[in-house]
Amino acid sequence: MEKTVVKALNLLEALSRAEQPVGVTALARELRLTKSNAHRLLDTLVRRGYVKRLDDIGRYELSLKAWQVGVAVLSRMDVKQIAEPHLRSLVEATNESANLSVFNGGEVVYLVRIECEQPIRAHFPVGASLPAYCTSTGKAILAYQSEGVVRACCGRLRRYTPRTITNERKLAEELARIRRSGYAVNLGEFRDNVYGVAAPVWNAEGGVEAAVAVSGPADRFRASAIRKFAEVVKEHAQQISRELGYSPTRKLRAWNATGAKKPHLL
Repeated sequence: MEKTVVKALNLLEALSRAEQPVGVTALARELRLTKSNAHRLLDTLVRRGYVKRLDDIGRYELSLKAWQVGVAVLSRMDVKQIAEPHLRSLVEATNESANLSVFNGGEVVYLVRIECEQPIRAHFPVGASLPAYCTSTGKAILAYQSEGVVRACCGRLRRYTPRTITNERKLAEELARIRRSGYAVNLGEFRDNVYGVAAPVWNAEGGVEAAVAVSGPADRFRASAIRKFAEVVKEHAQQISRELGYSPTRKLRAWNATGAKKPHLL
């Protein structure tokens, strides 16, 4: 693996996580680079147009070119286009915000987000990446991944709230419950007061393509509401899956081929 390329990509990822422009010293410290190395990488990325230097404060931020690359990838994802009208319908049915997420290296990335009209609501912007093991969409997808993928996620079970699952055995039990019920819940596991209900979206090959969810503050996600939301979310996920070419026989064959139907014993 080319170390310079890896360092440059790490730098881009660090800038994408930053909520405001960042200086060379802070970036070097975060990525464990020398200041001169970080400066050379930034200079190259500036000349290539992926990073912008704010001369008045000597700090850096991502440019629109970086966004354009991401948008080009998203525009080719059929699931995004298919899911959007179903998400709008989901918002109407539940009066909660709805989102579509995909799995990427142990995290889920928000592809589409439709906000409800409630004055208080959970908010995660499109493009945000969150840990899979403590979000509803993440767990809905993770439940159908191979044991190797689940093990890799379990290597970094950080506690975000008192409800975060940080025990491998408990996570395995949770994923087994999701496979039995067909939906996943997040009970304030990433943010204390943010709850969610999600269901997997299957593709034509019988694999989990994404997950759809509704989310909101805990006081609107009592047990009775969660049961109601679960049925509505599963129904919409199934509709999206059918439009992607899903059929139950393909799903069954895929599970048998990968062994994913068996509980993950970690």
